[in-house]
Amino acid sequence: MRKFCFVFMLVLPFTFIKANELVDSLRKQYSQSIKDTSFITKLIAESKKIPSHSAKVDLLKEAVIISERYDYAEGYRRSLYHLGSAYHHSSQLQKALQTLYEGLKAAETANDKVMSANFYNEIGGVYYNVEDYNNAFDFFNKALQIRTALKDTTLMAGSFNNIGEIYRLKGNPKMALEFYKQAAEINEKYRQEKWLTINYQNISSANRMLKRYDEAEKYAVKCTQLAEKQNSHILKMYAYTNMGDLYNALKKYDVAIDFYKMAYMLAKGVSLVHLRNVSEGLAKSYMGLQKFDSAATYFQQHIIWKDSVMDSEKHKMFLYTESKQRTDLAKTEIENLKMSKELSDLKLLEKDEERLYYILGIIFLVIFAIVLFFRFYEKKKINKRLNLALKEREILLKEVHHRVKNNFQLIYSMLNLQSSSISDKLSKEILSSAKSRVNAMAIIHDKIYQTDDLSSVKLKPYFEHIIQLTEKHFNDSDVKVELIAEETELDIESAISFGLILNELLNNCYMHAFDHTREGHITVRLEKSNKNIGLHVKDDGKGLPENLDMENLSTLGLELVYLLTVQLKGEVKHFNDNGANFLISFPLPA
Repeated sequence: MRKFCFVFMLVLPFTFIKANELVDSLRKQYSQSIKDTSFITKLIAESKKIPSHSAKVDLLKEAVIISERYDYAEGYRRSLYHLGSAYHHSSQLQKALQTLYEGLKAAETANDKVMSANFYNEIGGVYYNVEDYNNAFDFFNKALQIRTALKDTTLMAGSFNNIGEIYRLKGNPKMALEFYKQAAEINEKYRQEKWLTINYQNISSANRMLKRYDEAEKYAVKCTQLAEKQNSHILKMYAYTNMGDLYNALKKYDVAIDFYKMAYMLAKGVSLVHLRNVSEGLAKSYMGLQKFDSAATYFQQHIIWKDSVMDSEKHKMFLYTESKQRTDLAKTEIENLKMSKELSDLKLLEKDEERLYYILGIIFLVIFAIVLFFRFYEKKKINKRLNLALKEREILLKEVHHRVKNNFQLIYSMLNLQSSSISDKLSKEILSSAKSRVNAMAIIHDKIYQTDDLSSVKLKPYFEHIIQLTEKHFNDSDVKVELIAEETELDIESAISFGLILNELLNNCYMHAFDHTREGHITVRLEKSNKNIGLHVKDDGKGLPENLDMENLSTLGLELVYLLTVQLKGEVKHFNDNGANFLISFPLPA
């Protein structure tokens, strides 16, 4: 692994240099002949050869800028499409969505049907990756409608396959199978082996859901053979994962593990989404073999991949989509208000006629009063039963929090057992960090179990408990921690994120701030204003590296601090002032 990192660090600068030289060369060619627009095609073609996602994105950004500068509309649309796709496949999903929506608007304005269908399909893929299957289905279907109207048979196959995926994931494998087979027929006819590999994999998955294991295995083997024939890392990754899923279903866990591990090696550095899925498959295989330590390890990896990246991106995309929906809803409400006003005017015209019915109204009012009395009596009895049910619900919720705390302690114990059997220092540090995170989350549920308030958490005692556990964990008498905190409360979800932030910052101080030549001091200050909560963690140690960038981190701990702060809609500031300083602030929940 170290050799690979060293080679990668040597190759990466040359990748950027090559990308910059290419852009400069093409820009010079373009300035010599303004009518020559082939430079955009060259930039897009070259971007596909670059392994570095960041270099690929930079190259495509340049293509967008140059196309826009010289008013090359077709190149602008194509560049936005490939840039959005690059963001998508590097798991920068919010940026992908914004870029693709911008490109879709440009394509629809230009009445470019082919590119509009491509944008719809790629946007559907982004929603698919964050498990928003309703939006994914809508966009895939729009792409299919355009491609059908254009009679673009080969691209129709891709849309058939995508819509089949949504049906499969929504639990309708029979309908999924119909769409998969339509896609496979087209790709078999035109010998599109790359897409045929994916079709076979999906047909295998649908048959597996229907428990037609012979058919599932037949297509899984076909898929694997085609993937290996083409020697494509991505296709082999999907094929091996599918074989692992099949053998898990057949309870042949040893065989499943072999395929999953091959897929896992191929997914490293390529697809965070696929690492998440393969880790989950390995955890299930080891559970089937009753190897619980290994299962816990891979399940922890699955949680890290899923929660630290994908859920954050999914939340950003949800806000982006929700804002569009609210705009549409506001327009609808305005129309409803207009209709209400018209109805009100009509009622005024009918007022004279209504007076004739007042006497009948009084009679009905008496009857209504009698009915109301009996309903009030019945409602009183219902409220009594509801209050009793509410108390029972509170007891049950407390029991749930108690069991969640116990489950976290069980996970902690499993990690502890795993740690005791590992001699590698780095692995021990990783497991140690995982244990502290589990403890930080367990404390919340323990606090809730011991109080009557099930909706919020008092931060000061929560932080005191985290600090005590951290001091006990590191057992370093040379480091003193001081807490200065105002009394404040937060909802459970926000408090868990805030506690994890404090846990990571304390671990960072203990592990990196001090050289143990003198006594170290850490100050934790919690402040609350009318609109914000602020956390200041300061140590008097060695300080932070000068080039520390919170948006591009190589360590999971500080990366979690940044991602959790973004999730809380806050911001992170860091600086050196007689040691490292971290300022975390975020708005109080409404």
